[in-house]
Amino acid sequence: MKTPVKLLCSASAVLMLTSWTTGCIRTPQYYVKEGNKFFAKGKYVDASLNYRKAIQKDTKNGEAYYRLGLAAIEQKDSNEAVAALSRALELQPDNQDARTKIADIYLNTYLLDSSRPKALYTRLTTLAEEFLAKNAQSFAGLRLKGYLALTDRKSRDAAEYFKRAYEVQSTDEGVASSWVQALFLDGRFQEGETLALKLIKDHSNFGGVYDRLAERYTSTGRFADAESILRMKIANNPRNGLYAFQLAAYYVHEHRGADAEAVLKRLLDDPKTFPNARLQVGDFYYELRDWQRSIGYYEDGLRSDSKQALAYQERITDALLAQGKRAEAAQMVDTILKSNPNNVDARRVHATLLASGASSQDVTTAISEFQSLIKSNPGNANLFYRLGNIYLRTGDLNAARSNFEEALKARADFLLPRYPLAEISLQQQRPQAAVRYAAGILAVRPNDPQAMLLHASGLMDGGDNASARQELTALLKQVPQDVDAQVQLGLLDIKDGKLKEAADLFQRLRQTYKDDSRPAAGLAETYIAQNRVDEAFQVLNSAGAGSSTSPVIRLELAKVAMRAHKYDVAVREYRELAAQNPKSLDLSLSLAEAYQLGGDLQSAVAAFQEAVKLAPNDPVPLMFLGDALWKANRIEEAQLNYRHALQLQPDNPSALNNLAFLLAETSNNLDEALRLAQRAVQKAPQDPSLKDTLGWVYLKQNGTDSALQIFANLVRQYPNEPLFRYHLGVALFKHGEKAKARTELTMALSKGPQRADEQKIRELIAKMN
Repeated sequence: MKTPVKLLCSASAVLMLTSWTTGCIRTPQYYVKEGNKFFAKGKYVDASLNYRKAIQKDTKNGEAYYRLGLAAIEQKDSNEAVAALSRALELQPDNQDARTKIADIYLNTYLLDSSRPKALYTRLTTLAEEFLAKNAQSFAGLRLKGYLALTDRKSRDAAEYFKRAYEVQSTDEGVASSWVQALFLDGRFQEGETLALKLIKDHSNFGGVYDRLAERYTSTGRFADAESILRMKIANNPRNGLYAFQLAAYYVHEHRGADAEAVLKRLLDDPKTFPNARLQVGDFYYELRDWQRSIGYYEDGLRSDSKQALAYQERITDALLAQGKRAEAAQMVDTILKSNPNNVDARRVHATLLASGASSQDVTTAISEFQSLIKSNPGNANLFYRLGNIYLRTGDLNAARSNFEEALKARADFLLPRYPLAEISLQQQRPQAAVRYAAGILAVRPNDPQAMLLHASGLMDGGDNASARQELTALLKQVPQDVDAQVQLGLLDIKDGKLKEAADLFQRLRQTYKDDSRPAAGLAETYIAQNRVDEAFQVLNSAGAGSSTSPVIRLELAKVAMRAHKYDVAVREYRELAAQNPKSLDLSLSLAEAYQLGGDLQSAVAAFQEAVKLAPNDPVPLMFLGDALWKANRIEEAQLNYRHALQLQPDNPSALNNLAFLLAETSNNLDEALRLAQRAVQKAPQDPSLKDTLGWVYLKQNGTDSALQIFANLVRQYPNEPLFRYHLGVALFKHGEKAKARTELTMALSKGPQRADEQKIRELIAKMN
């Protein structure tokens, strides 16, 4: 029999053994439990780390994926949440909560995107049907059906789905308020009002129901009832400070400042329930641009709450800068930096101060400081937002947009970046994007005047004039004296051909708002629509002249000058505007176009080159530069720019078309020209100019029959387009049909020789005689 081996345990041996045994018990379940502990404490990053460790140990751990998805939701990371929850569903097909959470994410994304993506709609429809196939009374399925019907404008169906969903689960505020909304949209106003009042009685905390009812009262002129329902909302929810701010905002819009102060005083007088009241009331007045009042509350807070001194000091600095009081702001920044030299917020305030200065070096330093702060704090949405604002002031819209978008990626519920993103989208002629960003604000703040205006402007620019008019009318009922909305309504009248109404409106606005240049610009637009160019110039010149002319008037002068073919005037105004906004791509392109139309090709090329520098990854400036170089007979350079544009965007129909036409005109590689022209038509089959290029390439290749067919169809569809008749005439001449060719060429001259090539047409007609 063997003698047992004696175990000798040193301290290090025990430590090693303990470490080994501890490591052995750290199973996937252990990490899931640890993650759950962190999750319960609101430490979602730590929770996610533990769930990932569980997945590393067991890649088929459905619970870990599910919990990781929940943590991602709390961190506002929708993409991560959907990926994790989808994997959880693969491993746990019966996990209905995971399926519901995915549906919620898709629904929120769908509702915030006013373009209503078809792929999301299809996915939501499938999910709804899956829920209802398992259970005909599925709350999740009925809820999804309700929202989809609502966005389909099937308000009667939506009301029925929401009713059934509410009967299954009466605790969902969104379903209750959407049920009321659907009834109102269906014209069942009395029924909707009765339901809303009953819901408020049964669920006094359903804030959305109060809001739907207040919106209904406001839109129908029942302002006393709207006020009453908002007061009831506060009375029923006295500990919810947000409702007090909502009523205060209502009073401010009604020019009842004393009543607004009285509502907010209740918060200030109850520091136990509302410990941050002074900060929040200061922020309320800051958003209203009432800088002095906001500073007053911040200073009160600074005296009474030393623990939040930095927060108050930052806001005071921002308010001082907003008023242009840089010296006072600098003193506050010095105070902040002495106490918090390395604090992120202190550095941010200092950089903001630098950015407010006139020195370009200070602005550059501020941008560099913000970039450094972002590098150290990549998830800080506020830093991206602040940097975006600096770029916005410098006129660099692309950089501004990029940073505002990063702010939204860092925090999807961050509303502030959506305002400038919508405005930039309007300036860059991206109306659908403007509507989408504004809709994201309205989903949270349904009566926000600025968001309503942006949304309506996006609809108008996108061609949905009827919806735009409806929204502007609703906005003016809410805020009758809103000059922005009135100006926009006047511009909409011009688009709808209501020129007398537009002229009358802009004349009234000019008399009321003498310091606002937009009514004069609007009146000039009205005169231009009536071909009263001289009167348009007269209005604009009377609104301002010389260096004191406002940017709005300068821009309108430039636009009118372009229409009147006074390109020297347009160049002068665009050059002045571009000097004030050197980072503006739109102004740079407009200046270049004015040079080009005025015949100064050398200056046009230089201006387009500057535009390319401003947006090196945008194919549009490259194509404009290519066109200018071609007109200047710099063929090889033009070709290089078209090819560069195609490298950036291989399927861009205009770039494909322009390069194809250039190659055809220079007889340089007609086979490539044909391939490019065919691709262009495939990408945009409704564009007649692309078909015209394809026909021209066929003609150059001696494919006369194919060319004749294309040009004949184009002339049939667009009989007043001289270029198509010119090309048909050339094809007919080449086909030996001189009489028909002469007829088409003569018609081309009569329709507008400037839009074809008058000299070439006359030379060709002379050959036939």
